[in-house]
Amino acid sequence: MTEPLPSGLPALRVIERYLVAQLAEVYAKLEAAEDAANPRWWVQWRRTPPGAPWRGVLHRAGCWMPGTPDLRVADVRAVVAEHAGRIESCAACRARVP
Repeated sequence: MTEPLPSGLPALRVIERYLVAQLAEVYAKLEAAEDAANPRWWVQWRRTPPGAPWRGVLHRAGCWMPGTPDLRVADVRAVVAEHAGRIESCAACRARVP
């Protein structure tokens, strides 16, 4: 059984901070596990003239556009950082960088 909670406000605030920190850790581990299990994004690269920088459209899993999700959170962040400003979100699925 659990012990009864203290009645003092300072003690309850300490417990609250501890529980919030624990919950944040659980959410982070869940996100990492889900990300490792399933890639959820892909970039559809557009044709550009030779020598011009690549341009692309970011899609998320479930989008009706052709493509297969092959990027995880870290991969998406890296691609978007590398091609900053040249990757836009799909108008259909409205994919966003996590």
